[in-house]
Amino acid sequence: MDRRERQLARLRRLKIRSDGRARGEHTLHAGGRVTGVEPQFFIDAELQYDAIDELIVTETMAERRTKMIELGDAFIAMPGGTGTLEEISEVMSMGALGHLDAPLHSVQSEWLL
Repeated sequence: MDRRERQLARLRRLKIRSDGRARGEHTLHAGGRVTGVEPQFFIDAELQYDAIDELIVTETMAERRTKMIELGDAFIAMPGGTGTLEEISEVMSMGALGHLDAPLHSVQSEWLL
């Protein structure tokens, strides 16, 4: 586990995506609580991570994104793909418009290039 993973593991709650398995495991191991928010088609394709405290299933990616933002106290952008970029762009837009007051941090921001 590297330094960033240890820091994330100290969080008391963590919302994860299917590709957040390692971060979820570290958080659980450190005594934290992990909530997953997944669209039904992820469940149908068996992409969910089962060893978590709570799994919230949504119908669409848009509903998933809305639920994740609703549940989040802070947002950490980890290297990812177009879905991650879409999610963080919405958080940034909501913050800029004054509709969201939560910190946003990016880890390894060069992935956006």
